[in-house]
Amino acid sequence: MRIKPLIFLVLFLVLATPVLAGAEGVKQESYANYKFFIHDKEVSVSVIYNFTKPKLVGLGLTIPKDSTNIKLRIDGQDSRPTIINDKDVKTISIYRILKKIELSYDSRSLLKRNLFVTDLESPLNFSRLVISVKLAPGYILENPIRKGTFSKASIYPEPTRMETDGQSIIFVWEYNNTMPNKTYPVILLLKEKTNKLLIYITLVLLISFVLVFIMFLKKKPKVNKVIVKKIDKITNHLKEDEEQVLNVLKQKGGKCDQGTLRVVTGMSKAKLSQLLKELEERKIIRKVKKGKKNIIIKL
Repeated sequence: MRIKPLIFLVLFLVLATPVLAGAEGVKQESYANYKFFIHDKEVSVSVIYNFTKPKLVGLGLTIPKDSTNIKLRIDGQDSRPTIINDKDVKTISIYRILKKIELSYDSRSLLKRNLFVTDLESPLNFSRLVISVKLAPGYILENPIRKGTFSKASIYPEPTRMETDGQSIIFVWEYNNTMPNKTYPVILLLKEKTNKLLIYITLVLLISFVLVFIMFLKKKPKVNKVIVKKIDKITNHLKEDEEQVLNVLKQKGGKCDQGTLRVVTGMSKAKLSQLLKELEERKIIRKVKKGKKNIIIKL
């Protein structure tokens, strides 16, 4: 009869152990912070992964193929990165017990003709993920924020908040409890501020040149000239939506994946697919399958 209390005690410990271990796991917090600084037609990137306790981490961090000034720090110490060169990207391999990863690099391919596009893929579960994009003085959104709303601004998705350091605009996105392999896209269509003094000087010089040229022409006999206009048969017959798609392709260097086109243009999947089909039949664009993505190429 004395054996029963001992059996109950053993059963209690067996059942309680997973619960206690789970409670310990809940305390394990992890943070990810991505910072993008757009300046001088390139992007400086800083990535920080922080864990409250040391853990075994195995990661393959992908960065753009043209990345330069690559620096890696593990737990506050400089570390020589192991870089694997793939066809389109570079991969930094990390496999060790650690608490903190700091990675920084510069890239020009993230900014193409004032279009900033990135698809961040969360490599791990993070309790908190923060993404920020800082615009250097001289850069602004193509369509600015009006009356405090982002609905028509050239930015996707709508940021959690917007702040400034006195000189630059900073957009911030915050996410909680991320899932591995989930992507977080960020798209900004930018333009560079114009220098009013430079425009004024240019206009003065242009007007002066025109006046001198007119005076020069008055001294010469008039000659009849035949002006031949080159007509772009394709662009003259484009619809507004078709022209919008081609403009995005031009900004992306002549090619872009269909998913990015849908996000930038704001079209539905069905509408964009039908529009691309018509353009392909007219031999204006060509669609190429690349893995799970459709790459759209302007002809």
